[in-house]
Amino acid sequence: MSPRIYTIGCMIVLLAGILVLPLGYGPLTRVFVSPPRCEVAGSSADIFRFWKSIGVKGRVAVVFTRRLNGEVAGKEAESPAKYVEDALQQGMVRTVYHVVPDAAWSEVSEKISRMPGVRPIESGFAILFGAGRVHVFPLSQFMPIQEKALVVVAPAEWTTDEYGVIVNLIKQQRVSADLLAVLRGSDAEVAGLSEALAVSR
Repeated sequence: MSPRIYTIGCMIVLLAGILVLPLGYGPLTRVFVSPPRCEVAGSSADIFRFWKSIGVKGRVAVVFTRRLNGEVAGKEAESPAKYVEDALQQGMVRTVYHVVPDAAWSEVSEKISRMPGVRPIESGFAILFGAGRVHVFPLSQFMPIQEKALVVVAPAEWTTDEYGVIVNLIKQQRVSADLLAVLRGSDAEVAGLSEALAVSR
């Protein structure tokens, strides 16, 4: 086989890969929710079930919680349902933005900095989970997310002012959501986030 034919063959294989890859991993495989909706989650396992039942794939998730996988500390601790890690491993989610309260940032960052596979970034840390990535940063460092996202909010973990900031981020589409899960939220909190989601459309 001549070098020229070999080069042409390699180029054809490469171009075919570029055309086929988006069919398995690109925008065509991403399942969005229309119209956007707000769901109540009594546990972190509920969130995983919501995502799985819809068939989400290759999505971005924005998680406003103190603990990444939504575990409850102390006597009310849940079974360790690692919904974010499971979603990343199963290709349901490709990128997670984990936003933590500013008051908890010192403790969170100190713990994360000791983990393997962690890279410091300007706003916080990036953690690699297989084919996915988790960006961890405090609320004060939040930057707009352009892509429609799966959003999780745990209202009880935020001060009144911080919770107001999160609601406004959704209203102003600085985080654009199509499925918003309210983790252990009251009726009033669920109603407030549902209204913010409706305003953002």
